[in-house]
Amino acid sequence: MKDLSPRFLDGVTSKPQIVRLSFTDQSVILLGEADVATTWPYTKIFVKEDWIDGAGAILGHKDHPDAGLSVYRLQEFKRIQQKLSRRNRESFIIPTQYRHIFLMALGAVAAGFVLFPVVTNMASFVTHFIPKSTERQLGDFAISQLSLEYTPCNDPVALRHLQTISKRLLAGTAEKNAALDIRLFTSDTPNAFSLPGEKFAVLSGFLKDAQSENEVASVMAHEMGHLAKHDALEQFVQSQGLSIIGAMAGTSGSYGDVTKFASFLQTMNYSRKKEFAADEYGAKLLLKTGYSPKGLASFLSRMDKMDNGMMGTFIKHAEFLSTHPNTEERVKRIKVFGGTDAYKSSLSAEEFKDLKNACRFTSKALKSKALPPPPESEGSQE
Repeated sequence: MKDLSPRFLDGVTSKPQIVRLSFTDQSVILLGEADVATTWPYTKIFVKEDWIDGAGAILGHKDHPDAGLSVYRLQEFKRIQQKLSRRNRESFIIPTQYRHIFLMALGAVAAGFVLFPVVTNMASFVTHFIPKSTERQLGDFAISQLSLEYTPCNDPVALRHLQTISKRLLAGTAEKNAALDIRLFTSDTPNAFSLPGEKFAVLSGFLKDAQSENEVASVMAHEMGHLAKHDALEQFVQSQGLSIIGAMAGTSGSYGDVTKFASFLQTMNYSRKKEFAADEYGAKLLLKTGYSPKGLASFLSRMDKMDNGMMGTFIKHAEFLSTHPNTEERVKRIKVFGGTDAYKSSLSAEEFKDLKNACRFTSKALKSKALPPPPESEGSQE
């Protein structure tokens, strides 16, 4: 994003305000339009979302839980952060060398709480202790359970095109040598979602329904926002309790309550704050890599129109009753980031057509598209 000005969301209206920051010894002053000032005392500020290179950080106010101040300059973030009390300076960041201590304690804790889910704040805390190897195991287990619900699809053409888009998006992040483990499944359901261990599950119905490469990239960028914050891992811990992590971290690496886990996969959704944060992360990443946030807004709007059920209509008019955000509210927020209908494609029209037709080619057709034809031997006759 070219404009690195801080953005203030008051928690009441959906449109963030571009603000200037003025610092005093006791507070930070947010100067908005016509120099209308809002004062945030340091004693009321806490770090809501930690700093991520390329995405910035979000600060919260203890008296206004839905408000947020997005800061994109590291110098400004550090200036505010150093004024905060130790407990408010950062979300839970645990030194790697202490994780083995956690794993030893986890076995004892899991024995007492094996049947109880972890509350939200504890789940967020626990995720920062979990080793990458355990997270990858959990992701593999999630994929194995999805394979019981949906038919895995080994379409090398579609997977290659998805990797082309993902590599372009990853180039816009601070992660070095990062790669998404993309898994494709056959299903009419238009959905795609991230899982622990940098895994990204794509249902063929999503690709069939996508109207442009930009829409595919937009959904992937949004899910990369969830991956950056380990949202799926946190929700798994919250829903399943410590038992699943204890099983994965143990010597057996197995988890017994498969039915409970599979049921959770089918009903997975995120809180309003996490969806808004992933939308913002995705929108900024799309702009940075030559795509447009309009793809995410258009896809969400179209999916919303497909849900004509009574409960869906009720929730639209009573957003405060649901932790999951209203789609119209999300679209409004995404449009604030701008972008046009024009974007730079990585796939040709023919390649995008192949992507939309994922999992519907015959094996022979896939082979002909994935590999060049063998050369004819010398002296061959017609």
